[in-house]
Amino acid sequence: MNTDYTPKINLLDYKNAEQRQRKQRRMEILLYALVLLLVAGALAGVGYYQHTRLAELTALNEQLTLERQQVAAQVTPASKVYVADAERQKTLDQLLEKRISYIEPLKNVYWQAEPNIYLNKVEVDEKELSINGYVQGQEGFIDFSRRMLEAPGVKAVKSVDSRLNEKNGEVTFSLVFDWEVKP
Repeated sequence: MNTDYTPKINLLDYKNAEQRQRKQRRMEILLYALVLLLVAGALAGVGYYQHTRLAELTALNEQLTLERQQVAAQVTPASKVYVADAERQKTLDQLLEKRISYIEPLKNVYWQAEPNIYLNKVEVDEKELSINGYVQGQEGFIDFSRRMLEAPGVKAVKSVDSRLNEKNGEVTFSLVFDWEVKP
């Protein structure tokens, strides 16, 4: 091994310091220029993307505008629709005047039922009234049947079905009447 090694010291290093600083500044400027170039490239890419996207959306907008104009040409004017709605409403009003009101006849059924008569089901149409229910005892059932025959609109009894529960004395019944309801 060579042990003669002596370190060399440059005492004139201060003269080279200026040159090193210049070189370091050039490297910094080059680095800044490179970063600036990358940012400019990224901005150019985004700008190009935005430009092409704008062109696509503009073309789509033009196409949709043409379709809207075609559809608008096919649609009937609002004044014609209003006339059709008015005619429709007039027809509905005429039909409502002609419909049969079951309110009054059903009120009569309600008033015929005493507090101890329980109606489970009442079905109504123009010519028939069907009542299902139950009452305590045969006498209550017979009284209800008589009162129903005297009720306005009831013509005759079509069918009668009743069952007596001997345990509690309750009569379950089903009555069907011929009836006439006037509009």
